[in-house]
Amino acid sequence: LQAPDVLAMADTAVDDDRRANKEFAKKRAKRMESKVFDNLQDCSWPQVFEEFRSNVVTFGTGFLKGPYTKTVKQATWKGGQRVVVERTIPICSAPSPDDIFPAPWSKGVQDGYMIERILTYRPALNACRKLEYYQRKEIEELLKDSPAARSPVNLTQYGDFQRSMMEDKGNAMSDDRVECWEFHGSLPGFLLEGWGIQNIDPAEDYEMVVLWSRNHILKVMPAWNDVGTRGYFKAVFKPVVGSFWGIGVPNMMSAAQDRACSVMTQLLQNTAWAGGPVVWLYANRLQRPEDALSIHGGKVIPFIQDDMSPTTAAPMGFFDIADKTEKLNALYQQCLTDADNESGVPAYMYGANQQNASGAVRTFSGLSTLMNAAARGVKDALMNMDQALGDFISNWADWLNQYSADATIKGDVKVISTGATGLFIQEMQMDRMTQMLDRVKDPNVM
Repeated sequence: LQAPDVLAMADTAVDDDRRANKEFAKKRAKRMESKVFDNLQDCSWPQVFEEFRSNVVTFGTGFLKGPYTKTVKQATWKGGQRVVVERTIPICSAPSPDDIFPAPWSKGVQDGYMIERILTYRPALNACRKLEYYQRKEIEELLKDSPAARSPVNLTQYGDFQRSMMEDKGNAMSDDRVECWEFHGSLPGFLLEGWGIQNIDPAEDYEMVVLWSRNHILKVMPAWNDVGTRGYFKAVFKPVVGSFWGIGVPNMMSAAQDRACSVMTQLLQNTAWAGGPVVWLYANRLQRPEDALSIHGGKVIPFIQDDMSPTTAAPMGFFDIADKTEKLNALYQQCLTDADNESGVPAYMYGANQQNASGAVRTFSGLSTLMNAAARGVKDALMNMDQALGDFISNWADWLNQYSADATIKGDVKVISTGATGLFIQEMQMDRMTQMLDRVKDPNVM
């Protein structure tokens, strides 16, 4: 063999090895993807994602939380019979922004501590007694003093009553849930020593998860992820520089909605006043003052003539209020248009008001250009959601690498979320196809 032959054989061997490693990694990544998908189906992922998306659009900020474990009872088939078994499974949730309390100085979920308000029930607390790091005696003491056994929990947080009404849960200011608070952040070692944590440095800070209710410490658990990633992932509809919270569609269009409400109030008042004649009369010349409260056709209203200063002027009359509903309605429609534009979803985006449209909206290419420009805010929101989803699934895969008993799925996995990217690619394809069709219309090209 010559030296070039040996080098060629070495390059071929290296390429084969890389190809084999790549195929091996693809198989493991596919197994990991399937495992994550199965876990998400166990915790009703479609419902969780819908809540997450709704919170992003409505409140301006949405959260995904997970994975964390939960003990559930499931029916299975064993030995030819149906049996019910208890399983500890990873689950996720979409906490309401009303229940999330970040550190005042934080800009993101990883900057400072996070506290979540959790309203749970007795069966859920009972199931937690068997899990690691939960304080069994503390949970039992809390259950003895639980709302279901004694007085109900009071909904004392700001906005609880309004939130209950908006969620169609009635106007009750209390219920039988148990109010808990969960802390995610760093705590000093000397504080953890008082909770029975062993083998720690009193001067060191440790990432911990602490759950408490009233004066009961229910759980003190070290954060499983030693790289400092909290189990919360945030997406915003429209970011605010330096702020933890984003702006949602209702806030973006609130000014236009206030204007529309004011104009509609004036429109209804004008309609009521202009709907019929307005009566004027001299009250001191009425024989029966109550006659002025009910006037209808054919009614006789007696008046009194003053003998000391007789007058021939009419004792009553009628006049009309000018009808300005057309101008007010035009102003109201303009307020609605402003609200659409401020929200980032103009009317032509969903096919409304096309019959009265003018200008670029009347042409296909003009409408396409306007839609692409108007959808910029929605695209940014989708990108933010994709980033949160990618981090969320990456954290889930990392959790499976740490705790899953299936060694065939474990490996160095990087998650890339392609939801918004796929949308952009589709729009680019449509634009290119439109340009191609316009060029084909040229007689020379034909």
